[in-house]
Amino acid sequence: MAHTHRPSILVLVETWVVSARVAPFLERLGYDGGFFVDPVGFSGGIWVFWQTQALSIQVLCHSRQYIHMRVQPTIGPIWLFTAVYASPRASLRDSLWRDLHSLAGAMVDPWLLVGDFNVIVDSSERRGISISRSLVCKKFIDLIDQCHLLDLGFSGTPFTWARGRVRKRLDRALANAQWRIAFEEAAVLHIPRTKSDHSPLLINLDPSLPSVYAKPFRYQVAWTTHKDFSNLIAGNWETDRPLEEATSRLATTLKAWNKRSFGNVFRRFLLTWIVH
Repeated sequence: MAHTHRPSILVLVETWVVSARVAPFLERLGYDGGFFVDPVGFSGGIWVFWQTQALSIQVLCHSRQYIHMRVQPTIGPIWLFTAVYASPRASLRDSLWRDLHSLAGAMVDPWLLVGDFNVIVDSSERRGISISRSLVCKKFIDLIDQCHLLDLGFSGTPFTWARGRVRKRLDRALANAQWRIAFEEAAVLHIPRTKSDHSPLLINLDPSLPSVYAKPFRYQVAWTTHKDFSNLIAGNWETDRPLEEATSRLATTLKAWNKRSFGNVFRRFLLTWIVH
């Protein structure tokens, strides 16, 4: 999905994997920036990857349940972004609501929050289970109201989480009015689930741009004019690997190098929320 949609920012939550094992994913997926919150045991974990040629990110604060960042694109307004993974335990979520309320109190910039909030806001956001007070989170509803946040809505399936016959909308994108004004055409798409019980969220800040699809690897003659090209090939050709694997790894390296050295003609600002 990362290669198909090519998001400038990629967020994964509930990774279950410590950040010491992240490095290979950065290179393979074409990202050169990242920040990570490790899980506790087999619970939680948040990874944020980004492409530094498209934007710069400064992490302002973080906890086990969120990463709060300042995003400065190469083109466009500066805005704030909070990647959220709310604990399934209500007692732990309370601390998240307090932290988000505190962030909102000092907020003057455009602000986007995306993630798995692990609650629903009304009975229409579930199917296949009797509704109970514990599922509809009044504290979360109050947070949205008191912080003057807007639900950005979505297209695609109405539910982002499924297990057996039960369906719920646990994942969403929220924003303040300043962000919605700055990105009035931004749209949220619920991508069909594959190997997860959650649907990824794709947030396109400019839907008028054409869709981007994965392209096959192509050798560019212009590369030979770059002074570092020969050394790059010599330093990344792995003779101890099978030919197919060595070629694939070299192609990935060349794609990343091409973006850094030659740049992209067209740019999209996409954020993908992929929950495992």
